[in-house]
Amino acid sequence: MAHSNKDVVSLNEKARALKKSSGDIGERDFVFTIERNGGEELGEQKIEEVDRSFSLGDQILFTKNDKGLGIQNGTLGRITKISPSTIHAVIGKGEKAREVSFAPNLYKNFDNGWAVTLHKNQGVTVDRAFLLGSYEQYKNLAYVGMTRHSKDVCLYTSDFDFWKREKVYERMGRSQDKLSSLDYIKPEDAYSLLKSKSRDMGDTLKKVGQN
Repeated sequence: MAHSNKDVVSLNEKARALKKSSGDIGERDFVFTIERNGGEELGEQKIEEVDRSFSLGDQILFTKNDKGLGIQNGTLGRITKISPSTIHAVIGKGEKAREVSFAPNLYKNFDNGWAVTLHKNQGVTVDRAFLLGSYEQYKNLAYVGMTRHSKDVCLYTSDFDFWKREKVYERMGRSQDKLSSLDYIKPEDAYSLLKSKSRDMGDTLKKVGQN
């Protein structure tokens, strides 16, 4: 687990390279265009399209609820069969394990699943968890990352962000502060204010701050 999408993408690439060298996943890559959350802009959700590589045996993350497939946002699976037109994956374990199949050109809400963001992993339980600590994390997210396991959890930090051990507890144990006026009002309200006909942007931003 990691805080940022950038770190998750990097970790997934490294994990796939290691899995290929060990023979745990297939050598052949299949590249698909997926849809991912691009964040918000003035209260509106942005969707980004990016290319991702997948192989036989890869771990896959489903990023949107789908009643037809019987999957939820955050569900993890293992690819059992893959072609340019279809992906088959097993989800669940033991008696609850079942296979799902879908056309990646129609259902695009999936991603590499060796590493995921902390937000995606809320509510998930695994045997062993590995958390990449970062300077942007705060107490609530650190708690999520440190409680996903049933057996063991390891926390990794860099000397660049945490040049002394005390910084780990100081940063990851802090409460999240509301640093922007946009944190105090609904996104749609902020968007309406920013669409104001006022010619003076300073005036508009002042209204946002006051609200």
